[in-house]
Parts: sequence; structure tokens; C-alpha cells
Amino acid sequence: MQIQHQGMTSSPQVERGTQLKEGDIYKATVKQINKEEAVLSIRGKEVPVKFEGSLPTSDRVNIQVIDNKSDVMKVKVVEDSKGSAQTNASEGNQSKRQSDVVQTLRQLGVNQPTAELKQAASTLLNKGVDLSPESVQELQRFLSKGPIEQKMRTIEALANKRLDVTANHLKAVDEALNGRSFNQVLSDLAKELDQDFNVQPRERHAQGQEGSNKVTSPQEIRNLVNNGSIKQAVEKLGTVVNDLPNTSDIDGIKRSSEQLSAEARQLNRVAIDRVVQALPQDVAESEMVQQLRNLIAREGITPEVRSQLSALTENQSNELLNRAVKQALQLQQVAGEKILQSLNLIEQLSSSKNINSDQVNKPNATFLQQTMSMLQKEPVFEKILQSIQAQLDGMELPENSKQSLRQIIEHAASLNTQGRELKARQELSNGLQQLEQTIQTNQALAVPKEAAYAQDDLLHSMQAASKAIAVTTVTEKMAQMTGDFKSLQREVNRTLDQATRLLDQFRNQAQSQVKPMLEATIKKLDHAILKSEMMLFTDMKTERQLMQASSQLTEAKKLLAKGQHVEANKIVKEVTQLIDKVHFQPSDTKVKHYTAAREMALRDLSPEQAVPRQIAEIARGPVQESSPRAMLEMVRMLGLNRDSEMAQQLANGGREQQQNADQNLKSMLLQLARGEEEGSRVQQLANQALNNVTGQQLLSRSDQQGMQSIFFQLPMLLENNVENLQVFVNSRNEGQEVDWENCSIYFLMQTPKMGDIGILVSAKDRQLSVTMKNDQQDFKQKMTPLVQHAVDKLVDIGYSINDIKYSPLKTEEEKKELSIDKKQSNAATSYGKGFDLKI
Repeated sequence: MQIQHQGMTSSPQVERGTQLKEGDIYKATVKQINKEEAVLSIRGKEVPVKFEGSLPTSDRVNIQVIDNKSDVMKVKVVEDSKGSAQTNASEGNQSKRQSDVVQTLRQLGVNQPTAELKQAASTLLNKGVDLSPESVQELQRFLSKGPIEQKMRTIEALANKRLDVTANHLKAVDEALNGRSFNQVLSDLAKELDQDFNVQPRERHAQGQEGSNKVTSPQEIRNLVNNGSIKQAVEKLGTVVNDLPNTSDIDGIKRSSEQLSAEARQLNRVAIDRVVQALPQDVAESEMVQQLRNLIAREGITPEVRSQLSALTENQSNELLNRAVKQALQLQQVAGEKILQSLNLIEQLSSSKNINSDQVNKPNATFLQQTMSMLQKEPVFEKILQSIQAQLDGMELPENSKQSLRQIIEHAASLNTQGRELKARQELSNGLQQLEQTIQTNQALAVPKEAAYAQDDLLHSMQAASKAIAVTTVTEKMAQMTGDFKSLQREVNRTLDQATRLLDQFRNQAQSQVKPMLEATIKKLDHAILKSEMMLFTDMKTERQLMQASSQLTEAKKLLAKGQHVEANKIVKEVTQLIDKVHFQPSDTKVKHYTAAREMALRDLSPEQAVPRQIAEIARGPVQESSPRAMLEMVRMLGLNRDSEMAQQLANGGREQQQNADQNLKSMLLQLARGEEEGSRVQQLANQALNNVTGQQLLSRSDQQGMQSIFFQLPMLLENNVENLQVFVNSRNEGQEVDWENCSIYFLMQTPKMGDIGILVSAKDRQLSVTMKNDQQDFKQKMTPLVQHAVDKLVDIGYSINDIKYSPLKTEEEKKELSIDKKQSNAATSYGKGFDLKI
């Protein structure tokens, strides 16, 4: 599958023209020269110029623009940069190059450049980055602050990507490479906006949906209180209280429960803060203390934490910490009493629940849930109608309601026979919603008002998932995607059948005709996987089948180029059979997630509300594991390709698409930074996160040279903590596409238990070599089962594994040189050949 590298830069790359500024210095290649006049290649375009002073002595030269208003631009030689590998090796030439850099800087207004500025200017000029007086001033300001090693690393990355030297570019790239970890910035920002910010793992749906909507019982919360797990008890109590309905009958009881829950939460927070502030700051204990801090932040002051705190106070005789722990336990005891009081209020209401009414209406609720789910998932509309008619007679409903639903079914069937399936689905959806309202009305009449909040949780969850607009949208999309997929199947099979006939008839002579057919088919399949909305609904089996078809056709194209038409034809026929068997089967998980996401999009949330939710959603990871399209959607949620997509959508004039493009983290951060008070903590964190995202975009910009590099920082949930996953990709550049068959990917992740883990995956002709890096002795033993699981998934999509190695993450020299304070900021990458990673 060809993975197209979509532009991720924060500002689209400007086409370099010949509007060159007077006084600026540019790198040029001499094409023709005749006395004082010459033709130079500058920024990829040929420009006629006239030299003042000496003529260039080599074909590569740095020139300064003297006059750009004349018919022929006037320039002068600033630096003769013949600079081959051999000449650069000699000291004399190095001295000459230094002298040339000094001369260039003087031309730009710096008479006494520092050693750092000369090094930075040399790095930029050698990579062909243009310098101007303004850019040199920005370099001076940038180099005057912070560690010089980090600053030079930023400048080198800027040079390798041929980025203009501006304050915004320097700030963004420096933040992405050398700033605080992206996950830390996002977590701090979310907690500033929501003190109760907490990321819960996404529920797994691999074994079906049973139990996914399970409601926490009061007894579970009591057990947590008795065990001393106050933080978890507070979180679960908050969920129970929030689920209480907003009705006047129980308004006073709900307010009391909310007040008790809020008081317990505040007491627990104060207890945690006191212990954390009292933890020792001694450097020798920093690693152990940091692990304890993480445990407290994740689980609160549990018995396990108290045991570790007790050991710490005994070892260090820390009276301050000992006193803080005692105070924290007292606060938690009071918090536990508040939780129990709130539970007693809730249980008083629960005891008056009318069980008989619940039992009568539960089959109706189950029928509605199953039918609504089927309406969203089932592509064959006739099966939906048959299922409803088969179950309708057994429903315990008034006869007039049944008759009304029968009329709706008949009308929907009539619309479907007329070819208006979308309208038929809408009519049926509206009829089911009317039936749902009837059930709710009957329940409200039968159940005492004070017990209204305790209705069956299945019906309650269905109400949230079947809003009229959201359900209509999903229904429309499902019908549209079903038709699109069938159209794709027909088109692909028609093209492949034609290619097979040509290969059977003309054999090797058919190569010139068949090759474009295969390339067009590969592009269609890749578009379906990465860009169409079909993969937002379908299951993993369908997605992998399409990926397998794409990779097989790529192999057939290579065989055809070698003249092996028989083998190529065999693969094409296999792919034709594979595509013909693929059935568009929506995934229940993806459909539900799409419905929930659509509802969320319809709500008018402020940036202060939206940002924490978006951060939590990103940290939970893809909706369906091992899904390439889900991973792409996660990158889009961060906003890493926001600007290129917005440009495309604005050009196409898509209003709804434009609204969807704003539903990413970068857009939300922009709104948040603009709306907050200047200099406030929230604005500072929002700007810091924005610079990090923009830096990632700039460092992932498509290269014009032979190599393509991409850099990501992805928040990742590990043991209820948001950690950082760094991804470095190096590949050959083939028309702004990453060569997935020949590339290197390096993953660097921070884990609470195993420390830093590095995973280097190198692909050569689809043959993978994997190196796992970690400094713990039992790392190989722990990772072997997980590695085998990942290998099986890679084989499914066309890769084969050559070798799996295990090695230390840090060499002995690096361990000696690496200080504790730099552990999280010393991940560097060379954007040239291969990787140069220092952890």
C-alpha cells in the first residue's frame, strides 16, 4: 500500500519564484557564463544575472543581490562554494570556508559574529537556506538564550528541511525537539482547565458488547472506601451522581449528593497535594520519588502507597512527610464518610424502584436497541424490515402503536422498491424514535416519580446514542458507504479483468498497457483505505483485505517490470477473487463511536470544555486496534495535517468539511490561546502545545531531496497515565510518498515500569528487521509474547520478518555522559541518512 505523505506543515510551502530581495544572499548553480553575464539556477529556476566584481570560479556559488530592478539582475559573488568532500577535508579549505562565512555575515550587517553564529550560518548555507539581515538577527536572538547544543540541533533540523529562518519556525522546531514532552504539556493544560481531568482506558469490544455499559453499583464504591482507595471511589461516585436525571422531584436529593461528592473530591485532592509537596527532593532519591509521585497521581493514597510512604519515612526519618501522611489519612477518612452519606441518599431512592414496570419494558428496550443498531450496521435493507416484522407481534405495546409501526414499515418498503433506500431508512428511524418515546411515556406513568432516575440503564444508554440528528447522519453515511463500496468493487474487478485478458493475450507485450491499470487500481484501493469514509465504519477484516490486495498488486507490478508476466497474471487473478469476496461489514464498535462523535460535534462546547475531552480521546488511542485508518484519524485529531486539509477544503468550498476540519486539537488550541487572558497559565500552556504541534508539522514537511523524514509525538495511555510516544520515520522520497517497502521507523516510548523503550523497524523490499532496545535485563523475556503478536499482524498485510534483535538502549559511554536532568530532552534525530538517536 502506498502511503502518501500528506503535507503537515503549519503553513503551505510557498513556491519559490525569482522575486529575490536586494541585500539577501542565495545559493546558486552556474548554468552558463559569458564574460560578466551568466544564467544561474536559484531556487530551482533559471535566472539571468550580471556579475559585479569577480566572476565565480566554480559551478556552485553564493551570491548577493545588488540590484533586482534592472532588466538583468545584478549580483556579486560572496562565497565560492565549490567545497567538495576532498577540499573540505583540508585545514586550508576549512579556514577559507570560515572566512567566507564571516564575509557573508558582514555583508548582512554582523561585523563581529560569535563562534555559534558562524557555525549556524555555515550549517544553513551549506544546506542551501537563504540568509537575510532579518534572518541573521533572528539567529542572534535565538542563540543568545538556552543551551547551545539544543539550539544548534534546532538549526540543523531547520537547515535539513530547508525552512526559512524566522522566529516562528525557530520557536516551533525548538519546542518540538527540545521542549517538554508533549504529553506533559497536554496533561498540565487539561488539568488547568478541568481539575478532575482523568483519562480512562477505552473499553475493548473484541469479545462483543456484553457488559460495556455496566453501571457501577453502590456496593462497589463502598468496597473501595473500605479498602482505602478513596480516589477511585470519588471518581466512580461522580459518575453515578452525574447519571441522575434533572427532574424537579429529586432535584434536592441530587444537589445534596453532588455537594457531598464535591466535598469528598476536594478533601482527597488536598490530601494528595500535602503528601506530594512533602516528598523529598534529594537528587539521589529522585527516580524512586518520581515513581511514587506517578503512583499517587494515578491511584491516590492507596494502602500500597501508604506502605511505600511508611518505608520512605523510616529510611529518611522525614518528620515533615510523616506529618503530611497522617494529615492526609485524616482527610481521606472524612472524604470516605462524605462518600458513604451520598451513597445512602442514592440508595434511599433506589429502594422505591418499580421492578414490575422495568421488567415489562425491558424487552421493548432491547428490541429498540437491537433494531436501531441493525439499522445503522446492516447494508441490506430488506433484512432489517424482515427482522422488525418477525418481532413486532411479540412486543407488549398498545395495538394502535403496533399498527402505526406496521404502516411505517410498509411505507419504508415501498420507498425501497422505488430505489429510495436512504429515504426509507430515515422514515424507519423516525418511526422507531416515536416508538421509543411511547415506551418512555408508559414507563413514566407506571414508575413513581421519585424513582424515575433508576430506569433500566440499557434504555438510558440507547437514548444517548440515538439522537435524531446523529442517527440520521449515521444512517445516511451507512447507505452511502454501502453504495460506494459496491461501486469500488465493480470498478476494481472490471479493471483487473481487463488486465488479465491483456496478459493472457499479449503476454510481455501487454506491459505498457497493464502497468497503468495496476497503478490506477492501487491508488483506488489506497484512497479507499486512507481517505474515504468507508474505513470509518467497516471492520478490521475488510480493511486488512484491501491492504493485502494493494500490496499484492504492487508485487504484481514489480514482476511485470521484470518480464515475469505469468507470475504477475497469477497474482492479479488472486486479487480479483479476493476483492470479489470482500463484503462491506460495518464494525459495531466503529459505528457506535461514529454516532457518539457525531453527537459530541453537535454540542456547542467552549474551547475550555472541548480541549480536555479531545486530549483524553487522543490519549486513549485508536478506536479499533491495529487499524491503519484509525491511526491516521488519531493523527488528524491532533491536527498534524490540519492546514493542508483546510486548504484543500477551502479550495473545494466544502462548508461541512470545513466544520469537521476545526474539530482537531490544533484548532481548539488556537481558539483557546486567543480567548484566554494574556500571560495566563492556560494561555502559556496552550501556546506551548501549539508550538509543539507546529514544530512536528515543520519537521514532517515533504522534502525535495531523495529522503523523506517524519517526526511525531503522540500522547499514549499507559496504566491510566498519559505517556509520550515519539515516532521517527525515514524513507526514500517518491513523489511525496513514503516508500513503505523500504523505510526505517523508530519508536521511542516512556513507560512507568520498563523505563524508556526503543523499537527500530527497518524495511527493505518488505523484509523487516526489528531491534528492541531497553536497559532492563529481563526485557527480552517480557517482550517476546508481545512481539510475536505484532509479527502476526505485519505478516497479514504483506511484510515478512527477517530478524528480531534485542539490545541495550544506551551504550556505556552514553550512560556515563547522560545526566538525570536530560533524560527526557536528549532524543535527537538526524534527518539525513539513517538515524542518529541519543537517549
